[in-house]
Amino acid sequence: SQEWDKYNKGLYKDVHEFVDVLKQLYPKYTKMMEKAFLDDWSSYMKPDVKMWQGLAQLKNQGYDIYMLADIPDELHQIVKKYEGYQILSGGVFSHEEHMRKPDIRMYQTLLDRYGLEAGECVMIDDRLMSIFYTDPLGFILCDSVFQLMVRRCLFALDKHSDIHLILKNALYSVG
Repeated sequence: SQEWDKYNKGLYKDVHEFVDVLKQLYPKYTKMMEKAFLDDWSSYMKPDVKMWQGLAQLKNQGYDIYMLADIPDELHQIVKKYEGYQILSGGVFSHEEHMRKPDIRMYQTLLDRYGLEAGECVMIDDRLMSIFYTDPLGFILCDSVFQLMVRRCLFALDKHSDIHLILKNALYSVG
């Protein structure tokens, strides 16, 4: 919704202001929204342990790991507490930048802020739309359909492997 988009972009002062707007728009759902957004989000936000372990393996092999996330501040604070979050070399977050994927400026901000070359970055996302817009920048793309295959591919690499060639071959050899 438009309200969720604003919340993700950090355009509300906090979650309480966001919920107040929702309650005005949808008074019939007041209790549900209070429970969903004002209770402890960490009780139903669980980290993907295997993903963080996989990222740690890549970090240990010498790869930098960056996060590009559409995430409101309250959720970002929870994610920061996840075991493994400290392995990130940096990130760009919608609530801090006041924009969301697939806005091309999000991806460009990541590249510019950390001095990255798109052709040397692998973009993995669970939403095809989020990665579709990175193609003109030259990112190596992986959507969630390929994640398991890509993870297997990445874990098999050593520090001297040509990650880009392996991933491109893996992605383009699939049907």
